[in-house]
Amino acid sequence: MFGQYSLNTSPTDSSYRAPKLNHRKSRYGCQRCRMRRVKCNEAKPTCHHCERHRAQCIYDRLPRNAKSRESSPASSSRPLTSEARTSESGSDKQSPLSSVDTADDDAPESKQRRLLEARLMHLYLTETGPSLPIDDITRPVFANMMPKLALDSEALLYSIYALAAVHSCVCNIDSTFDGLEVHRKYLAMALHEHTKDIAELSESNFESVFLTTHLLRVCMFANLRFRNRSPYTPPLEWILTTGTQQALFTKAWSIIVAHPESIAARMVTSSPIIYDAEERFGESQRKGLEYILERDDEDEASEPWDPEIQDAYETTLSYLGGCLQLLDPNSERFNVNDARRRMVIFPMAVKKSFLDLTQEARPRAMVVMAYYFAILVIETTWWVGDVRTLEVRAIAESLPAKWLKMVEWPLRVVEAGAILPI
Repeated sequence: MFGQYSLNTSPTDSSYRAPKLNHRKSRYGCQRCRMRRVKCNEAKPTCHHCERHRAQCIYDRLPRNAKSRESSPASSSRPLTSEARTSESGSDKQSPLSSVDTADDDAPESKQRRLLEARLMHLYLTETGPSLPIDDITRPVFANMMPKLALDSEALLYSIYALAAVHSCVCNIDSTFDGLEVHRKYLAMALHEHTKDIAELSESNFESVFLTTHLLRVCMFANLRFRNRSPYTPPLEWILTTGTQQALFTKAWSIIVAHPESIAARMVTSSPIIYDAEERFGESQRKGLEYILERDDEDEASEPWDPEIQDAYETTLSYLGGCLQLLDPNSERFNVNDARRRMVIFPMAVKKSFLDLTQEARPRAMVVMAYYFAILVIETTWWVGDVRTLEVRAIAESLPAKWLKMVEWPLRVVEAGAILPI
């Protein structure tokens, strides 16, 4: 959730330097620097920024007195696209992002794209960012620090644009652009850059990598409202993205603990359940949900079962049961914000073996997922919305008759819009 992200220099550190925006224009800089709106030092064959990011450096603008475009070896490495020629000629008639390849961040810059991205960043700063935090600990991260870190991370920047676009689509905030189309294009660009960043995970980028990971997870969840549920299949993209996040968190754990001053470390300490296995998976936590583990003769004969599968179900039910205990007004542990925090990080906190069972659409796993989506009635943010109701109903409709009794509670909860006694 909001609790796993870090960098060896935080934005408030004196050694942190944001890219300078008020620089002299580089008329003949490389394509990538112009697109990112940073000053290109025009070094040949590879400029400073492209060398630092290990990116292909393409010079597609030459001084008027140059003999020909072919005289530059770097510029001849890739032909100029028709969209790029349109952009250079000053024509702004194409629609926003019409020239963006969904798997490439080297799309040519245009007036429409600049205006669209300015609109999306404004939307994030004024609407989307403030809507994400659960508490005062995470509020400055999403509202202030994340946009600043995005100045030096294309993956994080594109994730911000993608999330702002889908927010606009879901909540009908801005009708001047196709929110879903823009969202999907920037999401593809964010995933493309994020994959490269993960491959080079280090102390210099792990903060932005994990913040990007969180935004992508929110994007994937918001996308669930648009998916086809007939016939019902598990939300695989969301599950697969979650699996990547689990592996990424494990890989970066040593970096996070080595930097206690980082955003990541501060957020992890605010969510101790992340590293408290007993609090997550203790047997006492699943009190009242044991009936979901009951197996009859038919199950014994046909349902795949072994100690690992049993543990996957037990630990996941413990996690959900712990959330329900926090939502019980009669409990001394009553804490709605803590329950919300735990539900948000649920996909990262449960064991991968359970996610594998969900991916295989095992009926018992589908029942457990119905409970997860039902408990999300406590989360009123726009990116959850009616997804919980759509998923619970679709799961119930897809289950064999013998499992329907087990999803009676989730169905009653989404109908009531509130947590009910089990």
